[in-house]
Amino acid sequence: MLQLLQPIWLFSLSAIAIPIAIHLWNKTPGRILRVGSTALMQDLASSRRRSLLLSEKLLLLLRCLLIASIALALANPQWKYTPKTDQGWVLIPRENSGPVYRQFHSKINALLEAGNSLHYFEEGFPPALLKEIDSSAAFSADDSASYRSAITALNHHVDASFPVFVFTDDLLCHFHGDRTPVSLNLHWYTWHPTLTASTETKDSLIICIYTKHYPNDARYLRAAFAAINETGVQPLRVVSATQVKDIPEQPDWLFWLEEDRSNIPVAKNSLTYAGGKITSTISYLLPDDGNWSAPLDLRRRIVDTVSGTTNRLWKDGFGHTLLRRSVVNDQQQYSLFTHFNPEWNGLVWDASFPSILTALISQKFAASPNEYPPFTGVDSSQVFPPKAKPGKKVSTAWASLSLSASCWILTLLLLLTERLLSFYQYKRKSDG
Repeated sequence: MLQLLQPIWLFSLSAIAIPIAIHLWNKTPGRILRVGSTALMQDLASSRRRSLLLSEKLLLLLRCLLIASIALALANPQWKYTPKTDQGWVLIPRENSGPVYRQFHSKINALLEAGNSLHYFEEGFPPALLKEIDSSAAFSADDSASYRSAITALNHHVDASFPVFVFTDDLLCHFHGDRTPVSLNLHWYTWHPTLTASTETKDSLIICIYTKHYPNDARYLRAAFAAINETGVQPLRVVSATQVKDIPEQPDWLFWLEEDRSNIPVAKNSLTYAGGKITSTISYLLPDDGNWSAPLDLRRRIVDTVSGTTNRLWKDGFGHTLLRRSVVNDQQQYSLFTHFNPEWNGLVWDASFPSILTALISQKFAASPNEYPPFTGVDSSQVFPPKAKPGKKVSTAWASLSLSASCWILTLLLLLTERLLSFYQYKRKSDG
């Protein structure tokens, strides 16, 4: 089955009218000149004229086909096909196909010998060949692919009874996004790659979490910082305090989880809960400038009485400020108009929470999934997506093959043929 990913380019087929119009415009009736001395050449001249007209029609056809092939190539055609002999699919990520195969080669070989076919774990799920896989390649932690998005797409490709075997790493940076329920016969195998942090020595950041009234909020923060600390990318020394005297002198970061700032000590960077009216809302928490893996649910917020968007870092779906930064006496001060609590938002339960905190304490306010510390593994209970009831049945698995390159090759052949025929016709005219 043929599918066009960018069908809007088919409107360019209207350009076929241009060579047709030129052909009709230049078509003028011939005049018959009666000359006695050429009477015997009358049949030969008529034959040549018919041959010339035939060449003009072929040239017109080639030019129309040339425009049509360009339009089709720009429309990015995909041929969807159904594998005939597959028992199931074995899926591996393309970017780390070598390390994944090296880790699971016995299991993958057994599945392939049983009749399953090898595919890349990406959009379209194109076929993969073992001879193309470099098993000696090093693992790359910079891949920004979302395994959850790929699983969601796979749910629309195969029937609920069709077996699929997925082999990936368990790095948290690849499991961002929503855990969409799927109805798949899914077998997912993961392993935690052994990565080494940079040997560059870094001083530990001193982070203090202070609260009296919100102990649960403090626990969520400590858990996130513990996950960041395990990566070794940036050593952290996290201190919890319920009294001001227990706060270290001038910490790098002070998370003051209270609304009252009257006795807050000096810190290089401080984040405090904003005081004011609490309002319920149904919206999203998202960065003012940047890209998170997905907007996060927002249930409660504190009304910001300061108008304007200056120094706003986070906002909700209506444009209300959720995190604002200001500089006072060379100190960075942040006001948070929500809480680190699941009753307020979905931030602390989202897999990107450590990533967002890492971006915040490193002054990178546009945190993206690719900036997540590459050493943290996802919890095993979070690997498999929720199970959904089987919906509309799909007859069997299908894959897609891009035909764009073939269309461009056809365009080149048509162009060469048109140029040769045009030169041949011009030469015949010039030779009389």
